[in-house]
Formats: sequence, structure tokens, C-alpha cells
Amino acid sequence: MEQGVDYSDLHVGITGGTMLMSAVASSMASAFGIPMFYVREPPEGKGVVARRDVISLTSSKALKICHSLPPDVIRSLLDTDKLYEIMNPDGIMFYNLQRHGIILIEEGVPSLTRSGRALLNAAYEHPAVQHIIKSSEVEEDEASITDAMYV
Repeated sequence: MEQGVDYSDLHVGITGGTMLMSAVASSMASAFGIPMFYVREPPEGKGVVARRDVISLTSSKALKICHSLPPDVIRSLLDTDKLYEIMNPDGIMFYNLQRHGIILIEEGVPSLTRSGRALLNAAYEHPAVQHIIKSSEVEEDEASITDAMYV
């Protein structure tokens, strides 16, 4: 990869060729944080339809991004279809989520990709994140008990 070249719109197709070719393309794309896609065979007699037949795959960096998000942000992303309402479309987080295949913008409307939803769910269900959530719930309970003493 050449320095100074903007690769932000690059996606790597891993559909054709041999298994080895797909494996190498996947490894390199993941190493450079480039999203991938796979085109499955459409039903007999039908053409390829993007929504049905093109599967977006994320890079390994996407998982790292998901794990770096605070639990409340992950939960908000999973709970809403109105992504523009919970994040700035000009912000770096929105850009990173889109760049790494976690969200997709179609006809001006952002939505979670299948793999993006799976990664966010995995990040949210991670034991460390669940520990943080439980710890914050305990702190809130203790704070309410303490506050009640002074009322």
C-alpha cells in the first residue's frame, strides 16, 4: 500500500478464485483494515441483488473498534435504527463504523450491517463489558442508598 494514497473507498471482493486466493485477500484486507465482501450465488434464474446476495465482511480492526466503544454506546447502536439521532454523521466514530463495515449507508439511511450487529453483540456480551455494566449498577444502587440517608 502506497503512502499518501486515499484507500477509504476500497473494498476487497473475496468471491472468485481458489480458497488460497480468498484466504490471502482476506488476510491482507484485514491486516490493512479494509472491509471485504462476498457475493453468493443468486437463486436460479435471478440476477445478483446487493441486499440479498452481497455479504459485507468486516476487517479485524472492526472488532477492535467495537470493543473500544463504551457499553452504553454499544447498547444504543444495537437498540436503534435511527443512527443519525445518536451520533454525529460528520464525527470520527461514525466514519470509523462506516469505514470498517459496521454500518452501511444506503439511499442516505445508515443501518447496521449483519456482521456489524454481530460484532457489536459480541462486544456487548464480552465478560469484561458485562462486569463493567454490573459494577456501574452496583455503584448506582450504593449511591441511592447513601443519598437516602441524608434526605
